Amino acid sequence: MKKILTLSVLLALAGCADKNGNIFNPNLFGGDKAETTAEDVKNVSDMQSVSITTNSFSDIEVIYLASNKTVSFSLSQEDAVMQLDSGKTFVQVFALPQLEFDQGIRVISEARETVVVPYLQYLDGEFKAVGEEVAAEYITKYDQFNLVAPVSDMSKTIRYVAIYSHQDDYGKQTQLYDAEQAYNKTNGIDQPAKPWLKTTHTPVGNLTIKLERITDQ
Repeated sequence: MKKILTLSVLLALAGCADKNGNIFNPNLFGGDKAETTAEDVKNVSDMQSVSITTNSFSDIEVIYLASNKTVSFSLSQEDAVMQLDSGKTFVQVFALPQLEFDQGIRVISEARETVVVPYLQYLDGEFKAVGEEVAAEYITKYDQFNLVAPVSDMSKTIRYVAIYSHQDDYGKQTQLYDAEQAYNKTNGIDQPAKPWLKTTHTPVGNLTIKLERITDQ
């Protein structure tokens, strides 16, 4: 009996911490920070009171992105605010080296109590849009939004990449990975996910970006 209980605890913990021991789901078993977090989310999700600071990607200070180097960055209240078709959003712009056809951008946003749902737009040398906007996919098992954008035949035109979120996402929630539920399901036990295991979409948060070879696209 003790072995079964221990296994359940380990499986649950495995779904809420990364390789460095950072907690993905701090409220996995319910937490006393839920009310504070909800208030914080409410404040940053209200973009109506935030002033637009730029009307062009070209006015944003760019960050140079080298190949095969993972760069941590944040969308924060210190960033430029633009009015896009999807609403107001904080924006980061990265300058890229000369690209090859088999390269692309990968953006990862880890889901904890809150998460940024990233979108990507490639830009040319005059900061005009190249290709279509790229949206992230939620990877349930890892509690992260993963965005992969190949450059393919646009490689000779792209010079910059803009990362931002959508205003209509703010306040929405995504169900986080429930390791106990997944374990029970493999043993034929149908159990709903814990209702408090959710992450709220906000316009601010931490992400990583990487320019890399994408050969499986």
